[in-house]
Formats: sequence, C-alpha cells, structure tokens
Amino acid sequence: MEDFRRSLERQERETNERSHRHDERNMLQREEDEQVVIAVALLDEDNQGRRRSSEVLGLFPEQKLTVVIRILVYGSSADQVDEIARMEKSTTLEALVRFCYVVETLYTKDYLCRPTPRDLQRLLQKSEARGFPRMISSINCMHWQWKNCPTAWQGDYGNRKGQKSIILEAVACFDIWV
Repeated sequence: MEDFRRSLERQERETNERSHRHDERNMLQREEDEQVVIAVALLDEDNQGRRRSSEVLGLFPEQKLTVVIRILVYGSSADQVDEIARMEKSTTLEALVRFCYVVETLYTKDYLCRPTPRDLQRLLQKSEARGFPRMISSINCMHWQWKNCPTAWQGDYGNRKGQKSIILEAVACFDIWV
C-alpha cells in the first residue's frame, strides 16, 4: 500500500511539473508575441510619421504580406509580382527579408535549436522502443519538379531527365525540431 501511495505522489509531482513547464512556455510565448506586436506597432508608427512629413501614401501591410507569400509559394521573382501589387522591386525585397527574419526569430528558439543531451536521450529511447535503436531521426529526400524555376537558375537545377527540379530533404523526429 505504501508503494502505491508513493507512486501516486510521484505521478502527481510529475504532472504538476509538466503543468508548470507548460505554463512557463505559454507565458514566454505570450511575451514573445507581445514583443512582436510592439515592434510592428513601433515600425508602423515610424512609417506613419514619415508619411505625414512627406505627404506620400505608403503601402498596406496586407499588400506586402501578399507579395511575400506569392514569392515564397510560387517561386516568383520580385519583378514578376510588381505588376500585381504595384510595388517597387526594392520594397518587395525588403518586405521579403523582413518577413523571413521575423519567422526565423520567432521559431528558432523552439524548432531550430540543437537538442540537449537530455533531449537526445529521450529521442533515442523512443526510437529504440519503436524498433530503431541508435536512430535519432529519419532523413528522407525527394526530387520535386520546379515549374517556375527562374531562367537564370535553370542550368543549376536540371535533373537527368532534363526537367527543372530541386531535391527536398526532410528530417522527421518525434518532436517538431529540424
């Protein structure tokens, strides 16, 4: 009976610790989100000040985001999307760089970090339990046909069949780390 009570107490402690870690992660995520919102608001306030002084209307953030997403999704160049968004190439490239920087800044800490020794031990135990000892993650690659390959790059990205393609490599593990 004593062992059963100790086991229950241990489980309760572990549950409380997990809950506490989860709450801490949520709090840190909220703080990061608030910092991003504040940074965007300050940037927007700065842009508004510039607009008033020069009396030139600027672009909406939605326009910039739409162009950035089109570039990333379709592999378009800045010149290809300038007719759609009525934005100059320099503005488009600046928006792309800022977007990529923000994504990297937000997700590097959680998803692009190196695993700690404790994390590695946990991953090794999980993979061994599934029948793959000494395997931290699995790597897979595939050839993906690149329909909108820029003309300047076509010589570098041709496969043996003469099609334009790139090789995508993916690492899959039990967590969402890359």
